[in-house]
Amino acid sequence: MVPSPILPAAPPGCGGRAHERQLPCPPRGSAEAVNCFDCAGLGQTAGAVAVCADCGAGVCPDHAQVTARWLTRTAVINRTVVVEPPARTIRCRLCQQARDAAG
Repeated sequence: MVPSPILPAAPPGCGGRAHERQLPCPPRGSAEAVNCFDCAGLGQTAGAVAVCADCGAGVCPDHAQVTARWLTRTAVINRTVVVEPPARTIRCRLCQQARDAAG
């Protein structure tokens, strides 16, 4: 990584990315948990198990909306064939409601 002329060098043992954003580096060997964005808005704390495919917010099992996304491939003679099984898309409730409203 090329050192930034504006920010000081990252401390030893830090990957540098958090330091570039001026955030504290996590302790070595620790895993930082991501919390559900919707729960945080309600004043609660719940661990996120997925990331919304549209807005990137962390979502817990209560707020995750899982939908099937049918993928296709082109077979011989330009024939479109549906691929099984369908892929899944995970969205937060707000993004899913917006998609449903859009049709």
